Amino acid sequence: MFIRKNKNKIVVVGVNEGHDGGAAIVVDGVVKCAISEERLNRRKYSAGYVNSFFYCLNALNLKIDDISLVVFSNYHKPLPKHYQGALKPLGIPSQKFITVDHHLSHAFGAYFLSPFDDALILVIDGQGNNNDTESYYIGEGQKIEKIGGNSQKRNPAKGIGRTYEAFTNFLGWIDQEAGKTMALAAYGDSSTFKIPLFTLKNTEVIGELKYKYEKGVLEFAKKRSLDFGSPYTRGTTSKSANVAAYVQKELEKILVELVSELVKKTGKKKICMAGGVALNCSANTKLLQTGIVKDIFVLPAASDRGQAIGNALYGFYKLEKYLPRNSLGNDYFGRKYSEEEIILTLRRERGYVEKHVPTQCKFQFEKQNSISKTVAKLLTEGEIVGWFQGGSELGPRALGHRSILCDPRRIELKEMLNQKIKHRENFRPFAPSCLLEKAPEYFESDRPFSYMLFALSAKPDKISQIPGVVHVDGNSRIQTVTKEDNDIFYQLIKEFYKLTKIPMVLNTSFNSQEPIVETPENALSTFLKTGMDYLAIGNYLVWKE
Repeated sequence: MFIRKNKNKIVVVGVNEGHDGGAAIVVDGVVKCAISEERLNRRKYSAGYVNSFFYCLNALNLKIDDISLVVFSNYHKPLPKHYQGALKPLGIPSQKFITVDHHLSHAFGAYFLSPFDDALILVIDGQGNNNDTESYYIGEGQKIEKIGGNSQKRNPAKGIGRTYEAFTNFLGWIDQEAGKTMALAAYGDSSTFKIPLFTLKNTEVIGELKYKYEKGVLEFAKKRSLDFGSPYTRGTTSKSANVAAYVQKELEKILVELVSELVKKTGKKKICMAGGVALNCSANTKLLQTGIVKDIFVLPAASDRGQAIGNALYGFYKLEKYLPRNSLGNDYFGRKYSEEEIILTLRRERGYVEKHVPTQCKFQFEKQNSISKTVAKLLTEGEIVGWFQGGSELGPRALGHRSILCDPRRIELKEMLNQKIKHRENFRPFAPSCLLEKAPEYFESDRPFSYMLFALSAKPDKISQIPGVVHVDGNSRIQTVTKEDNDIFYQLIKEFYKLTKIPMVLNTSFNSQEPIVETPENALSTFLKTGMDYLAIGNYLVWKE
C-alpha cells in the first residue's frame, strides 16, 4: 500500500500551451477538475490557459500557495525546462514548474485512467514534440516505457495524423475538423482510388505525402495522376466523398497493420489510445472488430484537450513515484453550478447574464418535481430540448451533461437540428445515448461504450425504429449510459423508454457553431438564439413566450 510521507495535499496543475489549451488539477493523484480554454473564452480550439487555470483553482477552493507543481506541455518545439509562460507574474517559485513531452503526456492520461494494468499504449496525432507523429509505449503497473515510434528525422507530413489533416484541409476544413472527413467518408466509394497512402517498415509508418496541409494532397494527386476534383468543396460533390472514403480506408488499413505488428512484438492485447487520431470512432471500431486486440480504452479527451490531465498526472508521478489507479468512470470534469447560480441567471440578475443573451427574447421558467419525467414527455411530443446538468464534459462529445436531445424515432428532427439549431453540414450524423442493458437489442454491442468513441452496427431490424441516430452506413456512434455514472441522464432515458419502448435518445452537443456551453449563461444564450423548444437546466424548465 502507498503511504505518503507528506500529510499535506499534493496539488498538481497541468497546463496545455498549444491549441485546445486548458488546465487540469490533480489532488493526491486523482483528477479533480479540468476544462478547455475554449469553453471559457468561447473561441473554438483556442490556445491559452489562464482562464482555465483560475477556473480549476476556484472550483476546488484552492489558493496559489496550495500548488505543489505546475506541468506545462506544448507541441512542435519543446518548452524550456522550467517554463512559466503567462503564470510567471503569480509568483510561484520557478522550481515548481516543469515540462513534459507531448506524447508522453498523452500516454500518461490514457494509461493511468484506463482499467488496464498491463497494456500497449498508442499515441497518434498531427504532431507532438520533435516531429513525433506516432509513439508506442508499454504500460505495466506503475511503469510506462517508450518502445518505438517514427524517426524524428522523418518528415512529419508523412505521419498518419498529418496525412488525415491534409486531406481534411483539401476538402475545405481546418485541422481540428477531421470528424467531418470521417462523416463524409460514409457517402463515398473507398475503392475509387487504389494507391496506398502508407507503408509500414518494421513499426514505422511512412506516408506518401511530401507536404503538409492541402498542398501535400494536391502534389500527391498530380504526381499519381489522381482525379480528386477541386479542393475546398466542403463535401458538396461525389468526388469529395470518394476522397474522404479513400483517406478513411487508408487510415483504418494502416492502423490495423501497425497494431498487428506491435501486438506480435509485445504480446500485449489490451491497448490504450490517445492523440487526435484516437477520436476516429470508425477506425477504432475496425481495429476492435479484427480481434487483434482484446480490448481498447480511448481517453474521451484524446486530442490536446486531454494534455492538461496527462500533464498533471505526470507531475504527481514525478513527485511521488506513484500514481493511484483510478480507472475513468466518466468525462465530467467541469465544476457544478448551484441552484442559486441557475436562478440568478434565469432572473437575469446583474453579473449573471452573458452579454450576448438576446434581451428582447422573453421566456418563462418553472421548477419541476422531476425534470427527467418532464423532459421525457416533451421528447415524445417531438420537442427539442437543451439539457444542462452537473459538471461539463472535457472531451469534444457531449455525454449527457451539456446536450441537445430529441426523439431518435423522428427522422425529420435530424434535418431540423442541422438547419435551425446546429447550422452544420447535413451529411454529419447524430448519436444515440442508450441504456447499457438495452444496447445489445439495437446494436452489435457486447460491452460498455461510454464515450461515443466507437461506431457500432445497428441491428437491421431496428434501424427503422431509430432512423435519427443511424448513419448512412448503418452505424451509430453510441454512448451507453448507466445509473452509476450518470444518474439523472439515465433516469431521463429510462422515462423515455417507459413512454415509447425505445431505450435511447438522440444526443448532440449543446452548441451552435461555438464551443459547447459551459455556464448557465452560455446555455440560456444558445437556447434563446436557436430553434430549441425547451431548456432543462438543473431542475428548471425554460420555454420561450
